[in-house]
Amino acid sequence: MNDVRNWKYKKWENEMKESPYNTDYNVPLYINYEIYPEDIEIISTILLPITFEYKGIILLNIEGIYEKEISEMYDEGLPNMASKVEAQESMNRLVVDDVFFNTADRSSNETIMNVAELIKHNWEYHLMKKYPNRHFIVEIVGESFYPVVTFYEP
Repeated sequence: MNDVRNWKYKKWENEMKESPYNTDYNVPLYINYEIYPEDIEIISTILLPITFEYKGIILLNIEGIYEKEISEMYDEGLPNMASKVEAQESMNRLVVDDVFFNTADRSSNETIMNVAELIKHNWEYHLMKKYPNRHFIVEIVGESFYPVVTFYEP
């Protein structure tokens, strides 16, 4: 992501260009000035999600406190699904636009898709490391501005 095109970076870059102090501008400096470690720490709850095993499948528990409720939802929804695979895929959905509900309208489709791709890649690595003897498919489904990241075992 060397060619950053999102509006926040471009706005900052323009401010730096117009600064009377001959200030440098690049992505590492933007991170240095504008991004807090706490922001990354919070986002890590999405990039490295809490998961748990229930009845032989792995389920997503983003907030880490609803294992019982998620298990009950799985049990209630399973009879309506064609298979365990379909149930797992449905239960493990993360709607990217919902994560950024109050701010996504200011972001471009491209930025939202870049975030979805980042989540997808992180989930692939995270699941591979946490469950090395299992095979997961992690994919992005949905429309370009409302991408959904999900995972399941074939």
